[in-house]
Amino acid sequence: MVNHLTPAYLNDLVPHKFSERSTYNIRNSQNYVPIPTRTALFSKSFLPSVVKAWNNLDIDTRNTPTVNSFKSKLKLKFGPKNKVNKLNYIGPRFPAIVLAQIRMGCSKLKFHLYSNLHVVDDPSCPCSHAREDPAHYFLHCPLFHHQRQELRTIITQYSSFNLNTILYGSTRLSYNYNSIIVVVVYDFIISTGRFI
Repeated sequence: MVNHLTPAYLNDLVPHKFSERSTYNIRNSQNYVPIPTRTALFSKSFLPSVVKAWNNLDIDTRNTPTVNSFKSKLKLKFGPKNKVNKLNYIGPRFPAIVLAQIRMGCSKLKFHLYSNLHVVDDPSCPCSHAREDPAHYFLHCPLFHHQRQELRTIITQYSSFNLNTILYGSTRLSYNYNSIIVVVVYDFIISTGRFI
């Protein structure tokens, strides 16, 4: 909008700079005059929030000559601080979704359906255990004893067999070893048939 790369009706919405309203040499002369707002809702709407965000950028970023270089500077300045865990993107999509749902507490495990989602009246497992939660499903449920044996055999080659390792991998292991753990957890999820 500032560089007139948008339609005219949007360019006309851009407020004046302080330097256009005052003859004094002031510190914020390159800033745009904030749009007056009376409500919090309006202050968070597009134009007022963009003017505020633009004024908070350094002059060097504002004066970037091309859109691509501007985007690059914004990514460097405001890009993700935490790297995305690459383990979330390996293997088949279905068990990856199920594992993410288990981590977030919104899976089809009856304890999640009971305590977090409030859609069932009873958190008990079909094996008659009082709570079908992630710890019970992965570590104790007798219905999945054979599948768990395979899961335990592979995971214990690399790390301790506990719920944290199953859900997130181990910080002490490399990406390659953690990816083996993730794949075997996916195999467990698929072979139990619990989420189909």
